[in-house]
Amino acid sequence: MSIRRLTSAFGRWARRFRAEDGNASVEFVVVFPVLFLMLVNAAESGYMLARSVMLDRALDITVRTLRIGTFPSITHDQLKGLICNEEGLKGTNMMVNCDSVLKVELRPIDTDTFQPLNNSPTCVDRGPGAVQPVADFFPGQKNELMLVRACAVVDPIFPLTGVGFYLPKDSSGGFQLVAMSAFVNEPR
Repeated sequence: MSIRRLTSAFGRWARRFRAEDGNASVEFVVVFPVLFLMLVNAAESGYMLARSVMLDRALDITVRTLRIGTFPSITHDQLKGLICNEEGLKGTNMMVNCDSVLKVELRPIDTDTFQPLNNSPTCVDRGPGAVQPVADFFPGQKNELMLVRACAVVDPIFPLTGVGFYLPKDSSGGFQLVAMSAFVNEPR
Protein backbone atom coordinates (compact mmCIF):
# COMPACT_ATOMS: atom_id res chain seq x y z
CA MET A 1 0.00 0.00 0.00
CA SER A 2 1.45 3.28 -1.01
CA ILE A 3 1.67 6.33 1.13
CA ARG A 4 -0.59 8.21 -1.24
CA ARG A 5 -3.35 5.63 -0.85
CA LEU A 6 -2.85 5.59 2.89
CA THR A 7 -3.15 9.39 3.19
CA SER A 8 -6.16 9.36 0.90
CA ALA A 9 -7.88 6.71 3.05
CA PHE A 10 -6.93 8.54 6.22
CA GLY A 11 -8.25 11.81 4.72
CA ARG A 12 -11.62 10.24 3.91
CA TRP A 13 -11.79 8.75 7.36
CA ALA A 14 -10.89 12.11 8.99
CA ARG A 15 -13.48 13.99 6.91
CA ARG A 16 -16.19 11.97 8.59
CA PHE A 17 -15.38 13.66 11.87
CA ARG A 18 -15.21 17.11 10.28
CA ALA A 19 -18.60 16.79 8.65
CA GLU A 20 -21.15 19.38 9.78
CA ASP A 21 -24.27 17.36 8.99
CA GLY A 22 -25.53 17.22 12.62
CA ASN A 23 -24.53 20.77 13.49
CA ALA A 24 -28.11 22.12 13.46
CA SER A 25 -29.26 19.30 15.74
CA VAL A 26 -26.63 20.12 18.33
CA GLU A 27 -27.54 23.82 18.26
CA PHE A 28 -31.22 22.95 18.61
CA VAL A 29 -30.58 20.66 21.60
CA VAL A 30 -28.52 23.35 23.33
CA VAL A 31 -30.67 26.40 22.54
CA PHE A 32 -34.25 25.01 22.59
CA PRO A 33 -34.49 24.29 26.36
CA VAL A 34 -33.32 27.80 27.18
CA LEU A 35 -35.80 29.40 24.79
CA PHE A 36 -38.61 27.12 25.97
CA LEU A 37 -37.91 27.98 29.62
CA MET A 38 -37.97 31.69 28.76
CA LEU A 39 -41.33 31.22 27.01
CA VAL A 40 -42.78 29.29 29.96
CA ASN A 41 -41.54 31.95 32.42
CA ALA A 42 -43.05 34.73 30.32
CA ALA A 43 -46.41 32.93 30.11
CA GLU A 44 -46.47 32.18 33.86
CA SER A 45 -45.45 35.71 34.83
CA GLY A 46 -47.97 37.29 32.47
CA TYR A 47 -50.85 35.15 33.67
CA MET A 48 -49.90 35.71 37.32
CA LEU A 49 -49.76 39.47 36.74
CA ALA A 50 -53.12 39.44 34.94
CA ARG A 51 -54.73 37.57 37.85
CA SER A 52 -53.23 39.99 40.35
CA VAL A 53 -54.40 43.05 38.39
CA MET A 54 -57.92 41.64 38.03
CA LEU A 55 -58.10 40.91 41.78
CA ASP A 56 -56.91 44.46 42.55
CA ARG A 57 -59.46 45.91 40.14
CA ALA A 58 -62.32 43.82 41.53
CA LEU A 59 -61.39 44.85 45.08
CA ASP A 60 -61.16 48.55 44.13
CA ILE A 61 -64.56 48.54 42.41
CA THR A 62 -66.12 46.73 45.36
CA VAL A 63 -64.54 49.14 47.85
CA ARG A 64 -65.91 52.06 45.80
CA THR A 65 -69.46 50.77 46.32
CA LEU A 66 -68.75 49.80 49.92
CA ARG A 67 -67.40 53.17 51.07
CA ILE A 68 -70.48 55.15 50.02
CA GLY A 69 -72.55 53.14 52.48
CA THR A 70 -74.57 51.04 50.05
CA PHE A 71 -74.17 48.03 52.32
CA PRO A 72 -74.39 49.27 55.94
CA SER A 73 -74.07 45.84 57.57
CA ILE A 74 -72.17 43.71 55.07
CA THR A 75 -71.01 40.20 55.92
CA HIS A 76 -67.87 38.39 54.85
CA ASP A 77 -69.71 36.22 52.33
CA GLN A 78 -71.53 39.21 50.80
CA LEU A 79 -68.27 41.13 50.36
CA LYS A 80 -66.57 38.09 48.88
CA GLY A 81 -69.52 37.64 46.51
CA LEU A 82 -69.28 41.27 45.38
CA ILE A 83 -65.57 40.87 44.64
CA CYS A 84 -66.06 37.57 42.81
CA ASN A 85 -68.95 38.94 40.72
CA GLU A 86 -66.88 41.77 39.26
CA GLU A 87 -66.48 41.50 35.50
CA GLY A 88 -62.70 40.95 35.57
CA LEU A 89 -63.01 37.84 37.71
CA LYS A 90 -66.44 36.54 36.75
CA GLY A 91 -66.26 36.84 32.97
CA THR A 92 -62.80 35.28 32.62
CA ASN A 93 -60.92 32.25 33.88
CA MET A 94 -58.60 34.41 35.97
CA MET A 95 -59.97 33.06 39.23
CA VAL A 96 -61.69 29.69 38.87
CA ASN A 97 -64.03 28.94 41.81
CA CYS A 98 -63.50 32.41 43.23
CA ASP A 99 -65.89 31.83 46.14
CA SER A 100 -63.86 28.88 47.40
CA VAL A 101 -60.36 30.36 46.95
CA LEU A 102 -60.91 33.91 48.25
CA LYS A 103 -60.77 35.12 51.85
CA VAL A 104 -61.42 38.78 52.80
CA GLU A 105 -60.27 40.70 55.89
CA LEU A 106 -61.91 43.99 56.84
CA ARG A 107 -61.19 45.99 59.95
CA PRO A 108 -61.01 49.57 61.18
CA ILE A 109 -57.67 51.30 61.64
CA ASP A 110 -57.02 53.11 64.89
CA THR A 111 -56.09 56.64 63.82
CA ASP A 112 -54.05 57.16 67.00
CA THR A 113 -51.62 54.28 66.37
CA PHE A 114 -52.28 53.41 62.69
CA GLN A 115 -51.58 49.77 63.49
CA PRO A 116 -51.71 47.79 60.21
CA LEU A 117 -52.99 44.28 59.63
CA ASN A 118 -50.65 41.45 60.58
CA ASN A 119 -47.90 40.61 58.08
CA SER A 120 -49.28 37.31 56.85
CA PRO A 121 -52.67 37.44 55.16
CA THR A 122 -55.45 35.09 56.17
CA CYS A 123 -55.93 32.85 53.16
CA VAL A 124 -58.04 29.83 52.36
CA ASP A 125 -56.52 26.50 53.38
CA ARG A 126 -57.17 24.09 50.50
CA GLY A 127 -55.61 21.08 52.19
CA PRO A 128 -57.70 17.92 52.58
CA GLY A 129 -60.05 18.19 55.56
CA ALA A 130 -58.69 21.61 56.48
CA VAL A 131 -60.59 23.90 58.81
CA GLN A 132 -60.85 27.39 57.32
CA PRO A 133 -59.17 30.15 59.34
CA VAL A 134 -61.33 32.94 60.71
CA ALA A 135 -60.62 36.31 59.10
CA ASP A 136 -60.90 39.64 60.89
CA PHE A 137 -64.13 41.13 59.61
CA PHE A 138 -65.53 44.25 61.24
CA PRO A 139 -67.53 46.61 58.98
CA GLY A 140 -66.78 49.63 61.19
CA GLN A 141 -68.73 52.76 62.00
CA LYS A 142 -69.29 55.99 60.06
CA ASN A 143 -66.21 58.16 59.43
CA GLU A 144 -63.93 55.27 60.38
CA LEU A 145 -60.78 54.46 58.40
CA MET A 146 -61.07 50.89 57.11
CA LEU A 147 -58.48 48.49 55.70
CA VAL A 148 -59.56 45.61 53.48
CA ARG A 149 -57.34 42.78 52.26
CA ALA A 150 -58.33 40.00 49.87
CA CYS A 151 -56.24 36.84 49.58
CA ALA A 152 -56.80 34.27 46.86
CA VAL A 153 -54.96 30.96 46.59
CA VAL A 154 -54.43 30.00 42.95
CA ASP A 155 -52.45 27.32 41.14
CA PRO A 156 -49.53 28.10 38.85
CA ILE A 157 -49.83 27.06 35.19
CA PHE A 158 -46.43 25.33 35.12
CA PRO A 159 -45.73 24.36 38.75
CA LEU A 160 -42.49 22.48 38.07
CA THR A 161 -40.67 24.94 35.82
CA GLY A 162 -39.43 28.50 35.98
CA VAL A 163 -41.40 31.00 38.02
CA GLY A 164 -43.99 28.42 39.09
CA PHE A 165 -41.25 26.31 40.67
CA TYR A 166 -39.82 29.14 42.78
CA LEU A 167 -43.10 30.66 44.01
CA PRO A 168 -43.79 30.10 47.72
CA LYS A 169 -46.61 27.56 47.78
CA ASP A 170 -48.91 26.19 50.45
CA SER A 171 -49.53 22.52 51.21
CA SER A 172 -51.99 22.22 48.29
CA GLY A 173 -49.49 23.59 45.74
CA GLY A 174 -51.14 27.01 45.32
CA PHE A 175 -49.62 30.44 45.80
CA GLN A 176 -51.21 33.52 47.35
CA LEU A 177 -52.38 36.62 45.50
CA VAL A 178 -53.05 39.49 47.89
CA ALA A 179 -54.83 42.79 47.18
CA MET A 180 -55.25 45.59 49.71
CA SER A 181 -57.22 48.80 49.86
CA ALA A 182 -58.20 51.43 52.41
CA PHE A 183 -61.25 53.67 52.60
CA VAL A 184 -63.26 55.78 55.00
CA ASN A 185 -66.84 54.84 55.79
CA GLU A 186 -69.05 57.72 54.64
CA PRO A 187 -71.56 59.18 57.08
CA ARG A 188 -74.92 57.46 56.79
